[in-house]
Amino acid sequence: LIIYLSTVGIETNRFNKQITNKINDLNKDIEIELKDIKLKLAPFKLHFNAKTLGAKLKSQNKIIELESIKTQIFLMAFLNEQFSLKNLEISTKPLQVKQLISFIRKFNKNTELLILENFIRSGYLIADLNIEFDQNGKIKENFNIKGFLKNGQIKLLKDNKIEKINFIFEIGKNSSEIDEINFVYNGLNLFFEKITTKKNKEDILLSGKFNQKNILIDKENIQKFINIKNFDIEKINLNLNNSFSFKLDKKYKINDFETNSKINLNKAEIINNLDLKNFFPEIKKIIYLKDHLINLNYKDNELKIEGDGKILLQNNEDKIKYSIKKIGKK
Repeated sequence: LIIYLSTVGIETNRFNKQITNKINDLNKDIEIELKDIKLKLAPFKLHFNAKTLGAKLKSQNKIIELESIKTQIFLMAFLNEQFSLKNLEISTKPLQVKQLISFIRKFNKNTELLILENFIRSGYLIADLNIEFDQNGKIKENFNIKGFLKNGQIKLLKDNKIEKINFIFEIGKNSSEIDEINFVYNGLNLFFEKITTKKNKEDILLSGKFNQKNILIDKENIQKFINIKNFDIEKINLNLNNSFSFKLDKKYKINDFETNSKINLNKAEIINNLDLKNFFPEIKKIIYLKDHLINLNYKDNELKIEGDGKILLQNNEDKIKYSIKKIGKK
């Protein structure tokens, strides 16, 4: 009997009502449709591993299809028919991201989830939710969600958008981590190694790392970020290694922004609109920068840029070294 229960198991619906009632206790607006639960005995742990496939969650006339729901049932509770829900492991099928995030937030008012819900416009997401309950039936602090997002889209201000977003994520009660973030921003293919968040009572600390080679930026994208009087930057080719951090308060205001970048400027083309022939008689209309190593640091509203490399103003290349510092408006 023990071998049979450990390998083949049994199917039953005798615990469906308890699981359904527990879900209703968590949120009255959520209903769950369960099929038979399969039980397999873990004899050395004195519990049954319970699993059901093809369950459905219903909320506000919307249906979320689940791949599986797993839990553990202690052997004595099974024999005494006093089963109480200790944990839930919920695996979803591919779902529209906004639909799933809205459902998860019924269980947990995590701020990171609210940010995702407000900014992500589309995409499909698969997630595993691990929930544990205390003796009073409340969710424990070790609430955890793991999964990945595919082909997401975020719409930003001024008609800017981030699309073809793919990443892996893990979200906990007070922290989260997003890894291997690929996306396209205004035609640029970009990649972030990692973005992490840590939450306290007052704000959320966000930090991240970005490392990419051969970024090609055209004039249209450059003008959205850089506007230098009398100079039009035609195109830039660079390698970028960047880390950043900032705090986000309860009103989503950014504070304590800090970034450090090491930039290898492979090549830049700049149209010169200044009259500098008195200084450089054979100055060209297009100025070229090549092989520049640049350190860029921003902290406490202070920007510092230091770099050196080659510059082609006339017929031969020269070397240039520079240090630029901005404090407030100076």
